[in-house]
Amino acid sequence: MLKIKRVLIAQGEIAESWEYYKNEHLKYYIYAYKILKGRKWNTLIRWDNLNGMDHVDIYDENGNFMESKEFPRREFEDIVKIVSTFRKNIIAMDLSNL
Repeated sequence: MLKIKRVLIAQGEIAESWEYYKNEHLKYYIYAYKILKGRKWNTLIRWDNLNGMDHVDIYDENGNFMESKEFPRREFEDIVKIVSTFRKNIIAMDLSNL
């Protein structure tokens, strides 16, 4: 079962959650912080476990990959709080320490 959530952070900014459950257990997740640029939503930060390890991927404002770091799994609500609090400087922060 796939569960999708979207939370408006500010005008032109959203946090998005994709969680895939198998037998009622979370198997894969993707949490993303996206900004609207023109008519396209660009991902700035993406937390996921798709390669078998919890990590965060950071992109620039144009959607170009910058770096990837290990990041302990958090609930989507925690990600929304992190993004809401630090959204102005989030790309420059060391997210692995939060």
